[in-house]
Amino acid sequence: MRGFTLRQVTSPVPDQPAIVDDGAGLWRNVIVDIVDKARKTAGNAEALSQRLERHGVNPERGRYSTSAVSNWAKGRTTPPADVLLALAVIAGVSIDATLAAHNRELVSPEIVELRKVIENLQSQVAVLNSHTGLDQ
Repeated sequence: MRGFTLRQVTSPVPDQPAIVDDGAGLWRNVIVDIVDKARKTAGNAEALSQRLERHGVNPERGRYSTSAVSNWAKGRTTPPADVLLALAVIAGVSIDATLAAHNRELVSPEIVELRKVIENLQSQVAVLNSHTGLDQ
């Protein structure tokens, strides 16, 4: 499996970081979040491993080790797809909702710039309203 990358680029807006995610970093964060929530729901890595086994998702022999769960939670390795689905069920979360929540955290440079323009316009409108008495 290929590694995860998150590239930083220069933002067109001064003093604003611009992060461009190639998608892999986003997925890594989603997976880590789901694993973390499932581990907290189960109580610890050992209990989570046992719950995965009860859900019928385990490696060919035995069950997933606590170190495997720890590596998933730290983003070092990625669980198989069937395990990720079971983790989401255990955590009581939806993969698509978790993805959407993380996706909202990523902001393109253009959106940052537009937000600054909107804030500037709102300030100008407020000043105009105060001069004309419309703000009362």
